[in-house]
Amino acid sequence: MGKGKPSLHEFKANIETIFGQQLNGPAQKAAEDFWNNWTSFGTLISARSLAVHVDALKLCRNFPEFKRYNSWRGAGIITFIVGIISFFFSWKIGAVITVFGVGFYYWGGRVRFNDAKNFAEKLMKEATLNPSSGGYAGLCANYIAGIIQVVSPSGSAHWPQYMSNVISGERTFIET
Repeated sequence: MGKGKPSLHEFKANIETIFGQQLNGPAQKAAEDFWNNWTSFGTLISARSLAVHVDALKLCRNFPEFKRYNSWRGAGIITFIVGIISFFFSWKIGAVITVFGVGFYYWGGRVRFNDAKNFAEKLMKEATLNPSSGGYAGLCANYIAGIIQVVSPSGSAHWPQYMSNVISGERTFIET
């Protein structure tokens, strides 16, 4: 478990390490907002009151290992089209191929859902076990990147809102 709250400079440095570049103005404001509410976020996370919702499309754009659902969906579309064309020659074979196409497409959706769910669980596990040594920085970095939205019983926040909106229940946006 982490030792305690790092300095603001260390926290920003952790986020910059994750991004591989310096934070811009709005990202700095978001990092400062998270750091200022460190204890409140810690309370929400330890009480399991903070939920993370993942945008699967942004997830696969930023992390190529989560693009595998595209193969299943693409195979489903191609197989479905082949099945429709096969209907003209043999309706029985066309029906079977079309059903396989729908199945592949559906399976791609399941893969996308499971990948997003596993990503959120991994992110929250890291935030719970190692808050000061990168867990909270990872949570904040993925929020700034727009990959995740955070929700609590008090409110919700998505980029470019202040992440502390989940604590206050307000809807304030980061000015650019």
